[in-house]
Amino acid sequence: MQQRTQQNQDLLIDAVDALLPQTQCEQCQYQGCFAYAEAIVRDDAPINRCPPGGDRVIAALGELLTRPILPLNESLGHYKPPQVVRIEEPYCIGCMKCILACPVDAIVGARRLMHTIITEECTGCELCIPPCPLNCIVIEPLDPQLAASPIGLSSWEKQRAEKSRQRYRAKKAREAARTNITDTQPPQEKELADPAPKAKMLDLIALAKKSYDER
Repeated sequence: MQQRTQQNQDLLIDAVDALLPQTQCEQCQYQGCFAYAEAIVRDDAPINRCPPGGDRVIAALGELLTRPILPLNESLGHYKPPQVVRIEEPYCIGCMKCILACPVDAIVGARRLMHTIITEECTGCELCIPPCPLNCIVIEPLDPQLAASPIGLSSWEKQRAEKSRQRYRAKKAREAARTNITDTQPPQEKELADPAPKAKMLDLIALAKKSYDER
């Protein structure tokens, strides 16, 4: 009986996750959309904590779970129509902070080289904006009609969400595999595998800012 209950919960979590927009923005204060879905089912978390989903997703969750419809908790953020971000490439210093922050690997580039956004993969989560030391990442709104749906996600949003879910899980799997590898490596190999030390990264950013200010 307990196993059956667990299976039922798992199926319900997947169903809730399928209704979420998969921006992986963490505005709900959970680590990604699936974690929020788990909290809704297992911990009875409120269904109104997803600003990117807005009222349409709240209504869909309420319908699925037979819970009362609640207004969006705007202390976590306001609903925004579909958007992506763009790097103002002439000002990019290649610090890689945005790449590390992106939950779906929608940014490409190499250390000290210009980065760029893969627009088709970007969820518009904005997680890359706060770490950018030169504020060279800007928001670009998409056509609001892409989100035209009376309840739940539109067909375009569902396609975008599925792609984002796959990319998010792939990144998490790769990070877990890397952690497993580096944890078992000798110290000298682990140093080579780890990202640049924070102090070294801050020195690079300070140097780039100085160069930028002197233009």
